[in-house]
Amino acid sequence: MGAIGLMMASQLYSQTVIHGKLKDNKGRPIPGASVSIKDSYDGGVADSLGTYKFSTTEKGDQILIATNIGYRSFEQKITIGSQPIVVDIMAKRRIERVKGCYGHIGIICCR
Repeated sequence: MGAIGLMMASQLYSQTVIHGKLKDNKGRPIPGASVSIKDSYDGGVADSLGTYKFSTTEKGDQILIATNIGYRSFEQKITIGSQPIVVDIMAKRRIERVKGCYGHIGIICCR
């Protein structure tokens, strides 16, 4: 009876692996980007090659999000089951222009 309960518990709390690569629109990796399941604590960070990998206990329809400074946030709906999920992400640069800067005794402000 104990072995059956243990098997059921392991299936209840089984984890699904989510992995892929983050690249910009020129195919260059985006190291340090954060990838996670929206509204959860599950996620990871892309390595120097733009590769990320993490495990989650979340199931069903979820939103995968990727963020990094200088890039637009990426969101994609995924359905999490028991099989590993591969999501390759192409992030678009966010271009912001500085309108002007001014300084005042140790403080620099830009708009």
